[in-house]
Amino acid sequence: MAHLTQFALNWRVDNSALLKGQPLRRMKSICMLLQNQYDVDMRVRRKAEALVAAGYSVDVLALRGAKAQKTYTLEGVRVHTLALGKKRGSLARYAFEYMAFFLWTFVWVTFQMPRRRYAVIDVNTLPDFLAFAPALAKLMGAKIVLDMHEITPEFYMSKYGIAQQSWVVRLMEYLEKISFDFADHVITINEPIEDLLEKRGLARTKSTVITNSVDEARFSSFSRSAAAVDAAAVPATFVMMYHGTITGIYGLDIAIEAFALAQKEMPGAQFWILGNEGRDSDWLESLVQQRGLASKVKFFGVVPPSDIPAWLNKCDVGILPMRRDALLEFATPNKLS
Repeated sequence: MAHLTQFALNWRVDNSALLKGQPLRRMKSICMLLQNQYDVDMRVRRKAEALVAAGYSVDVLALRGAKAQKTYTLEGVRVHTLALGKKRGSLARYAFEYMAFFLWTFVWVTFQMPRRRYAVIDVNTLPDFLAFAPALAKLMGAKIVLDMHEITPEFYMSKYGIAQQSWVVRLMEYLEKISFDFADHVITINEPIEDLLEKRGLARTKSTVITNSVDEARFSSFSRSAAAVDAAAVPATFVMMYHGTITGIYGLDIAIEAFALAQKEMPGAQFWILGNEGRDSDWLESLVQQRGLASKVKFFGVVPPSDIPAWLNKCDVGILPMRRDALLEFATPNKLS
């Protein structure tokens, strides 16, 4: 949290191109673009809340959750949402969602800029080309910060098995480059990704690494969510737990197979899986049935991020059985953030 808060407070005023010639005291309004549900994206939430704590006015444009309102305020952050949904599927579906969100944010930011006078617009990927949505706002004086949560070419190589030399990957690398060239400053999540982007043309002088570090305040007190977790949890002598996205690259099938082998020596153990329900979870539940582990492996579905500390307090070992993969070669998973 220290790195993120410090960045929110000073934004490298002294030596970054981000705010060259613009004193910190003039930074009053910030806009953040996020093609995800704001409530569950802890990296973006922590940035926004740190900025509010530092005295800035923050607007976030994001996707609408199932129970979210069109516009609401959370911890001092004004959140404006689009009812688009986020359905993992074909490349065509991704393209449709990207373009729809791009057009909405382009119109929203352009019309709000004369009134709100945003000093900085913080664009969170994916997609990379979302950096161009506030293009007219940039002409009106806003600085663009591109926070690259993922490396897009590797993301799609991993998800769809696309060859590195394919025209699709080359197109994504081109869009990636023109996007970080267009931004005034770029944030990456670790040094390996920063090194990779530098090889693709990103100037080291316009990039900053901010890791997905743990917010220790979330673990200091979780009494409010503990009761709900106590009600949902199943008593066990030893608990292994995974929480996060349920997808093939995270190797949960490997974990289930290993857990089946360990049952002879650990008959009282259980494996809890917390995460989104869908095609991959159906496949994993079928594997659990085949291995005779229905009473041992429990699927709890999605839980609020605020409840994660209480769930972790109930487990003995955290499991993250990632496969070796084009994307995950550069990943730094942090299941506590």
